[in-house]
Amino acid sequence: MFHRNALNSYQENQIYEGIDPRKLILMLYDGALLRIAKAKQGVIEKNCQKRGENLGKAIAIINELNASLDKNNETEEIKFLQGLYNAILAELPKASFANDTKILDRAFSYIKNLKKIWKETVMENSKQSNKKINIEQSINIDKEKFQYSKGLDNHNKIETYISKSFTA
Repeated sequence: MFHRNALNSYQENQIYEGIDPRKLILMLYDGALLRIAKAKQGVIEKNCQKRGENLGKAIAIINELNASLDKNNETEEIKFLQGLYNAILAELPKASFANDTKILDRAFSYIKNLKKIWKETVMENSKQSNKKINIEQSINIDKEKFQYSKGLDNHNKIETYISKSFTA
């Protein structure tokens, strides 16, 4: 039994080895969105197990997104993304304790908009290389509802970082 599980795990990892890192980030965003939505269903259904398992998986995915940032590149964009991911990571457990779907809705909205920006600046870079994205309007960060505020005044440069870091 153990050997079979280990083999399955190894085979699953082999699948991801050949994937373009840009596509993998997109898959992480999709996974986070799915898990946050399922956690919200768990809150609504008062299903603690569903809520907890999916919040745990969403947190793990967002941790991976945060870990994938280039820590050696201390640009304002990296600091913004780190701060946003850390704020989401700090807020998600509160949704579980308080059974608060509003926190989940905000986290979902931020991740959804980051995914949109990722697709527009990285995945479709060759088609839309001159397109500028206003990050402030795209993400709609509410500084009072989400505790992260450091660096928000400079977050309009994030699309530049994304474009420069993941050009084909």
